[in-house]
Amino acid sequence: MTTKHKSPTSGSSIHPRLSGVSGADKSIAGSEHNTIYHFWQRSRKYLTNTRVQKDMSNKSGISQKHMRNNEIYICQHEASTMLT
Repeated sequence: MTTKHKSPTSGSSIHPRLSGVSGADKSIAGSEHNTIYHFWQRSRKYLTNTRVQKDMSNKSGISQKHMRNNEIYICQHEASTMLT
């Protein structure tokens, strides 16, 4: 008595062939209607702009630490030195 075994992908709705799926060759970045991708892009842009604005607003009173002869010196930089 012989038993026929089905192929794991033949007739299966769980594993459709990629050639039969429309748009399977498109990347996530190329998709115009991918909401998650666009949300991620906007959040990256927003975080970058916030960081730049924070740096610009703190330029007038930045203290920087400098190491010289194993001692830490804190130097206060004025706005005029940061803009040049």
